[in-house]
Amino acid sequence: MLYEVAVLPRARRQIAEARDWWDLNRVAAPALLRDEIDRALDRISGSPKVGTPWPLREGVRRLVLARIGFILLYRVRERARRVEVLALWHGRRGHPPPGL
Repeated sequence: MLYEVAVLPRARRQIAEARDWWDLNRVAAPALLRDEIDRALDRISGSPKVGTPWPLREGVRRLVLARIGFILLYRVRERARRVEVLALWHGRRGHPPPGL
């Protein structure tokens, strides 16, 4: 059974910013970022524990989107059968997203 996936407002903004940047700077593969994010959301809906535990905050998991260099941070609400996407963060930033 699939889990509901909710992209929280901060993550929604980060995804929009990443898409805007990608559209301007990655003209050779314009759909790659969108495709990888969509694929990741499908994966965590079907297998919420696919990501590894995020060592900086209990209860948060990370899924590395290696083809685009981003990390999707999320938490699983087992009772509600819901996955909450907390952040989309580029792996080269060298620091975690604020609050995580």
